[in-house]
Amino acid sequence: MRFGPDDDDNDVQIDLAPLIDVLFLLLIFFMVTTTFSKESKLSIQLPSASIESNSVEVSNVIRIDIGADGSYAIKKPREPVAQTLINRSSSALQQALKTASEEINDPVIVVRADKRATHAAVIQAMDAAQKVGINQLTFATELQNDP
Repeated sequence: MRFGPDDDDNDVQIDLAPLIDVLFLLLIFFMVTTTFSKESKLSIQLPSASIESNSVEVSNVIRIDIGADGSYAIKKPREPVAQTLINRSSSALQQALKTASEEINDPVIVVRADKRATHAAVIQAMDAAQKVGINQLTFATELQNDP
């Protein structure tokens, strides 16, 4: 004889649809609010020299980084990171140097070329600087440690 309600028919079930909706909303929120920045991180190994290069005033320096594969990156004085040029052509490099030098009085180019970079890539950077009208140019090197 049974007294009371039948407990076997009242199984508790958790509805997962609202939980999945909340998870998708969180995923979309984080995807939308995340910022992606393309920073130039060319891996450059500078050649060494026995003397230290002259120091240059930082406020008027435009730095050209040349990677081992011939890629270029331009760093303006007020920018924290160099911007990598997608196009490796001479005209793209000239345009980037022209844009960088417009707001600087008497700009100086510092070329940081990887020691495995080709001579042609360095000459192309020097030629682009000359065509833009920048005549002050120097090269960055590491100080050679002689025992």
